[in-house]
Amino acid sequence: MLPGPRLNASNGPHVLTNLLFFAISTLAPPPDAMRADTVSAEQWADSARTAIEAAFVRGRPEEVAGARRIAEHGLERFPNDALLRHYQGYAYFREGLLLEGGDARAVLEKAKDALERSLTQRELPESRAVLAAVFGNLIGSSVFRAVRFGRASASEMDRAVALAPSNPRVWMLKGAGALYQPAILGGGADRAEIALRKSIELFAGDHPAASMPAWGHAEVHGWLALALAKQGKLAEARAALVQGLAAEPGHSFLLSRVKPVVK
Repeated sequence: MLPGPRLNASNGPHVLTNLLFFAISTLAPPPDAMRADTVSAEQWADSARTAIEAAFVRGRPEEVAGARRIAEHGLERFPNDALLRHYQGYAYFREGLLLEGGDARAVLEKAKDALERSLTQRELPESRAVLAAVFGNLIGSSVFRAVRFGRASASEMDRAVALAPSNPRVWMLKGAGALYQPAILGGGADRAEIALRKSIELFAGDHPAASMPAWGHAEVHGWLALALAKQGKLAEARAALVQGLAAEPGHSFLLSRVKPVVK
């Protein structure tokens, strides 16, 4: 699920390997000697992608923040690279999911800003879908924020589906969002189940290019388990959890969020 950075001997593998460790462990800018001119924006993005997802799988917000710094160091060299900006926003989103209260909202606001900036440069389906999820998570239990962000969340998700109707990550986030939407607005566990099963079907043929988003293969089964459990289909929910853990045995979302609901 989490392949390492795709590098070759001519492109400085030791530079990114050392940078990855340095960024996550210290959160400090790397020394100039580690900034090799041979490291491309795509390689920075690929390293950021891998590190962000590995940190999220472990459920550690401080590690997600460290992984985000890889994208930000890449942006120092390539300030207009939309994919690096996407990963900055994606990392803020993942970090926000692991935090609570005002801390979570502050980080999610940063995710919103980075993703919106990325989308001015490149129409990436995952950017639209993650932005929709950011808006949804910013609502929380606030009626005021529901007025502010609810329509924006739905609009972004509709645009993501229209842009990439065969993207499994788009359908996963659509299904996850439906779990927390009232039926009158197109939500509900039954509709979530439909979207999540579609996502799982699409994941079977999902082979993103290097540096492009590749997350969700295990996580989607967890969301399906929650949708099934909400409908009282506990045996099916347990089976979905087993599938998710088979893909990623230590996934913190599956173990801490899903397993207690379906056991």
